[in-house]
Amino acid sequence: MVRCSSSNCSFVKRENGKTEKFKGYSQIEDKDICKSIDELVLVLKLANSGVILLVECNNIPLRNEIIKTLNERINFKFYTIVLDEKNKNLPARMYMDFESKKIDEKTVVLVEGIENALPEIIGYLNWSREIFLKLKLRTIIFCPIYIMDEIIKSAPDFYRFANRITIKEKNEFVEGTKMQMRSFVSDIYYDNENELKDRIKIQEHLLSNAEDDYKVADISLNLGKMYLKICNYDKSIMYFKNSKNLYEKLNDKKGILMSIMGVGLVHNGLCDFKKAIVFLENSLKIAKEIGDKAGESKCYTNLG
Repeated sequence: MVRCSSSNCSFVKRENGKTEKFKGYSQIEDKDICKSIDELVLVLKLANSGVILLVECNNIPLRNEIIKTLNERINFKFYTIVLDEKNKNLPARMYMDFESKKIDEKTVVLVEGIENALPEIIGYLNWSREIFLKLKLRTIIFCPIYIMDEIIKSAPDFYRFANRITIKEKNEFVEGTKMQMRSFVSDIYYDNENELKDRIKIQEHLLSNAEDDYKVADISLNLGKMYLKICNYDKSIMYFKNSKNLYEKLNDKKGILMSIMGVGLVHNGLCDFKKAIVFLENSLKIAKEIGDKAGESKCYTNLG
């Protein structure tokens, strides 16, 4: 299996030696040449023993342009499998199509609709991962971020054989990451400490592969909150400070607010109440400045 690194980028094309934006993507700047597409092409060309590519790309028009470009640049046939409620067993489907000669080792298999096959698809991927290796196929599975996280958590053996690439427009990535962070900061749900520790491992794995500043800040904030839950104050404050520094760089007031609040809660856990009050009052000040009523309410609650 060929291994490749992940990255986050915009998508552009070349024509007559010049870089151009795709129609419909007015926000993409010419300088944002998508290295991930070149990497994707290279991996597919070199994958003589097969490869599984988990591609995060939620933008359907952008996804279609990616497929179109791959068709133009790679001398393989393309075959699409769309998963749904009646068609969830991807490994079995690929095996049947291989046996019936619909696909072969010169085929790039494009898998869409994985979200429609939940939750069974996760088990199928993990239990039947050897089928992908046996068939030696080039497989691209388009995955929303939340499904990618579920694969890491519940299908780790399959994930070890796969390669993850994120392809998004820069503005889409930034706004999407902000939304993810702000939905997260309400609370962390878990059944027991062991489950929380498993989630920490997943987040640390995600952090090791993250390159975009927003994603690093978001994951660091997550880890700060999680380590706070298990009273590991040293790691908690380290991650909260890391996220604060990045959010300051990005001028994200909401992120700064949550990071400072986290530092205050760490000091509260350490019974250093004077420092805790300073940080919590600073977070309250920011909440009032940006008109964040929910954040303001949390600050008052924490100040008690």
